[in-house]
Amino acid sequence: MRAGLRAAVTTGDYWSLILAPEESEKEAGKAEVTFIVDGVPRALKPFGGVDTELYNIKLDPKQERDLLSAEPEAAGNIYDAFLKLLSDLGAPREIIAPWLKREGLER
Repeated sequence: MRAGLRAAVTTGDYWSLILAPEESEKEAGKAEVTFIVDGVPRALKPFGGVDTELYNIKLDPKQERDLLSAEPEAAGNIYDAFLKLLSDLGAPREIIAPWLKREGLER
């Protein structure tokens, strides 16, 4: 068993951290598809190299400006909380493992 394509971790205030697992899908797709999530239209990124991203959903509800490099501390804190939650829930190691090595998020 392995992690899905990406996990979205949204805080109670305004951050949304989109995590790509260590072993992400590498098949390239070219089309972008727009759809509705929580009433907000977003562009689906093509499958291929997927990256971890951070958005301020209060200021950028369409998630168009990735702030991962500008806000590494916020991203790291959310990442740490995500791993702690998985552990606290008793997720087995094989479920947690794909999320452990994220470039720029390790502590």
